[in-house]
Amino acid sequence: MMTIDLKTAAADQLASWYVEAVGYNPLEDAPDMPTDELRALCLEVQEEHANCPNPPEHEPNDGSDVVSLLQRAEAFISGFEDDEDQEGVPELLRDLRKAIQGVEESTTSFPEGA
Repeated sequence: MMTIDLKTAAADQLASWYVEAVGYNPLEDAPDMPTDELRALCLEVQEEHANCPNPPEHEPNDGSDVVSLLQRAEAFISGFEDDEDQEGVPELLRDLRKAIQGVEESTTSFPEGA
């Protein structure tokens, strides 16, 4: 992860750091977000990361961990399926289900050791 001083960094640096740490740019959703608010978000994420143990290093396996992750995401998101305030849930669930099927098929297409 890039190293910057979050307490003095400019908004573009904070946004880049946040993308690397979290996976999306909060300025895309709120382009008028004040720099101090973005800084507070970054500091909060940094603190959360500092309080979490490092995940164990592991090699990718046969894809079952990806399937499991996608299935858990599907199960969580399906809880919002009937929520009229949530937009795009049916499409997201459809995409997740296609991805699950694709990963399952790709991991069973070849015999072990092939």
